[in-house]
Amino acid sequence: MLCRSIVDEVIFSIEEEKMLPKVWKTWAPSKVTIFSWQLLQDRLPTRKNLWQRGVIGDASASLCVICGLSSESADHLFGSCNQISQVWYGILGWLGVELVPHRSVLRFFEAFLGMSMGRKDKFGWLLIWQTIVWTIWKSRNDIFFSEGTFSVECLVDRVKLLSWKWEIGSPLVALSYLQLILTSPPDGYSSSRGSVFEGF
Repeated sequence: MLCRSIVDEVIFSIEEEKMLPKVWKTWAPSKVTIFSWQLLQDRLPTRKNLWQRGVIGDASASLCVICGLSSESADHLFGSCNQISQVWYGILGWLGVELVPHRSVLRFFEAFLGMSMGRKDKFGWLLIWQTIVWTIWKSRNDIFFSEGTFSVECLVDRVKLLSWKWEIGSPLVALSYLQLILTSPPDGYSSSRGSVFEGF
């Protein structure tokens, strides 16, 4: 059992080393790129990480801010949480693809980028993945610090809008199917509605 654990750890380290450099080749803002790099290395101040470091004394205080059912690890918060899974399904439906959210953030990231059809397409997939995880984290913090509310529909709309805003600000020409989706404003978007997303 111990040998199996060591082998799994070595394999995971190799996968991590292979995937981490990919987060830098993006159209997303630098703060989002740095955030996603920290996420893939499990360096975010999730409640589980804070509990393990002794910042939170009670294990019950490490429960997920969004669902309140499981320990808030990065793998849970960005993948296996039932509420968050609905956000992923909403975005995947918008993109017209099917993918089951993985329980491992790193492996889900790899699978998500694996849906791209070419180098140019990969920029779009990476941008959307980074937009999703950034939006989830911002929403989580709003709930934790400001007693905000969680809405799957609202998060999906935010992801669409931010993906669009960041893509049209990129220096590259949209040539792929995915990029054509991103160059069109989200349904119902207007300048007045855009104010809802300030701060994201």
